[in-house]
Amino acid sequence: MLLATLGAAAAGVFSMAWGASQSRPAMALTNCDTGTAALDAQEQQVIELFNQARAQSGLAPYKVSPNLNRAAAWKSADPSATGSGGYAFSHTDSLGRMPSQRAQDCGYGGGAAENIAYGFGSAESVVNAWLNSPGHRAAILGGYKVVGVGRVGSAWTANFGMLDDSSSPVSVIPTRTPTPPPIVPRASIPMIAAE
Repeated sequence: MLLATLGAAAAGVFSMAWGASQSRPAMALTNCDTGTAALDAQEQQVIELFNQARAQSGLAPYKVSPNLNRAAAWKSADPSATGSGGYAFSHTDSLGRMPSQRAQDCGYGGGAAENIAYGFGSAESVVNAWLNSPGHRAAILGGYKVVGVGRVGSAWTANFGMLDDSSSPVSVIPTRTPTPPPIVPRASIPMIAAE
């Protein structure tokens, strides 16, 4: 399974296993255009599991940020979420944006931390992996107030933020960004990494 976190702390842990290949249709993604920003049942379960872990640690539950949801959904659909199409599995998306810039492009008014994963088939499996990794756990149990979660296939993204925009309508700041090349299917290489 492949995991990575980007937040205040930096650490690196890698473990590798092989998984089945998964093909997806090519998509033209620009800025924050996505048809998957609404939470599905698996994404909602991730947030519920985050909030259970937070409650066990005496922390307030996350509120859902519509703009971080858009950023997370976009990232999960991007080739960098699976390491396909010539792009590395990375927090840097195919347009060269890091999580905070992507969140801002999706209308979020602040910076964002991010956990990403690829190769996990359920909400429970990805949250368990994140909670068993110190860097990912630190993001989930951090001082953030809002979260957005996106999943495309077995690519997962969770974005965390301090600015509570949970009651705000989705807003997108239009920017000119190129359309990445089509995603080329390849054999997946599930891994776990914390940055």
